[in-house]
Amino acid sequence: MNPNHSRIIFSALILLLGYFAWGWSVHFLFCFTYLDWLTQEVATISKGEKIRKTMGGTPKRRYALISPALMLSSILLLETFFSMHHLERPLAEEWKAFLLLEDVGIPQGFILLPLLIFAVYMDYKLVFLKHKLYLRFTFSSHWEPHFQMQVARVMLVALLGIVAVFTSIPEIVMMIGLLLAPLIWEFVIKPRLKL
Repeated sequence: MNPNHSRIIFSALILLLGYFAWGWSVHFLFCFTYLDWLTQEVATISKGEKIRKTMGGTPKRRYALISPALMLSSILLLETFFSMHHLERPLAEEWKAFLLLEDVGIPQGFILLPLLIFAVYMDYKLVFLKHKLYLRFTFSSHWEPHFQMQVARVMLVALLGIVAVFTSIPEIVMMIGLLLAPLIWEFVIKPRLKL
């Protein structure tokens, strides 16, 4: 199975468990998703740097600047949406509650953060380096799909914001959208774009 497919399916399972078994709010689901995005961004930049070193040539640092900027734009737009419509407490308190929630006796931040970091690290070491995938990619073939996904994410979030101005979006609809968006991107749109 493609490691990216495994990661997306694993994230979807965590989101389902979080919402239905652990009673996470939709904002908690997005907090987990933000952490997932952040670890994947670090992995993408690391892989891009390995490709750059392998290929030689001039560094293309703009990739490592634009991509996180797009990710942060998505997060800031979503957080603006949540602060206007769904948060009952300040954003900092919401993040603290998410990281310090104790469902299994210890704060979940101590479980989720290392788990996400470990998963990305293992993908990098056991898939990207071990199979020498950095020899199969160019800058463009590595970064283009990632940028397209980032731009699609910003557009989807902006659309969500526009819809939210006119109507209230129920939590279950947001949860389903959060689950389906990466699955549709990875299994439907990305193959058609031949990325």
